[in-house]
Formats: sequence, structure tokens, C-alpha cells
Amino acid sequence: YHVNTGQDFNLEAKEFVYLTADAGVGAAAVGIGGALGVALARNTSRSTIKANVESAKITTGENVSVIAEASNNLPDTFSSAISAGLVAGAGNRAESLIETTVESKVSNGSIVEADSDIFISSNAFTRARANGAGGVLGGIAVGAMTAKVELGNRSTMKADVLTVIGNPDAADQTSLLAKGNIDVQATGHDD
Repeated sequence: YHVNTGQDFNLEAKEFVYLTADAGVGAAAVGIGGALGVALARNTSRSTIKANVESAKITTGENVSVIAEASNNLPDTFSSAISAGLVAGAGNRAESLIETTVESKVSNGSIVEADSDIFISSNAFTRARANGAGGVLGGIAVGAMTAKVELGNRSTMKADVLTVIGNPDAADQTSLLAKGNIDVQATGHDD
């Protein structure tokens, strides 16, 4: 493929995620009965965002930008369980999980020529919160409240944010030619 323009060439892949979850339960028993309350709230965001130029030639009279970006915001994952009785139990769990891979790549012999700047960037912005709350009242009472936040690709051991030029596993003739600046960035912000 050959793309030729006298202006800018922009390739962008972007994702914006906003999730909230609330779960609540209450249980009560009168007399000699037992009460049990269980609540689970879970927010999960799993995705792969890619902006890739492969086996292509791009020629511009201005700038070239290849940008992959993900913004994941899970500000409120809340669970609550309350139980009361002669024998009472309550449990709850709140989980926020973000597994996002963000990749921008120029590879497989691609040739990128710009009369100005070349900008290749991958960015991930993640924010997650979890809150588990509850209470138990009784002659025999047991309660457990847990909250878990997990950011990153721990289960797959893949990089979260990647910016790649060429293919390190093969003889790759990928080239970037600019009369201005060449900026290659990979940034991740976890909160």
C-alpha cells in the first residue's frame, strides 16, 4: 500500500471506558433463625487497542502521526452486605480489573517519509477503585468484606503499553525519514 498526501497523515486508535457497579444485600432473621447476606460487585475492562502500519509506504508533505491510546476509568465499584440474626453471616467482595494492551507499530518493511515531523505514540491511562463494606449482628456472627483492584496484564504477562519500530525477530527494512523531528513514545499512567 502507498499513501501519498501533501498534508498530514494521522492514524489513531482510541478507547474510552467508564464503568461503575454497586451491589448490596441485607438479611435478617427473627427468633432462632439464621441470616446470611452475600454481595459481589465487579467491573472488568479487557481490550487491545492497536494503531499499526505494516508493509506500507506513507509519504506526506507535512506530519505523520501513529497513535494508540486507552483511557479506562472505573471510579466506583462498591459492594455491601449486612446481616442480623441469632446466627448471622455476611460477606461481600468488590473487584475492579483493567487488562488493556495499547500498541502503536510501524513494521514489516514500512517506509514513512515526512517533510515535517513523525510522531509514534502509545498511551494508557488507568484509574480504578473498589470498596467492600458491611456489618454482622448476632449471637454467633461471622463477616468478611474484601476489595480488590488489579491493573495490568498480570495473567498474560504481556506488556501493557508498546511502541514498536520494525520487527526485532526478523530482517526488517522499516525506515522513518523526516525533515523535522522523530518522536517515539510509550507512556502508562496507573492510579
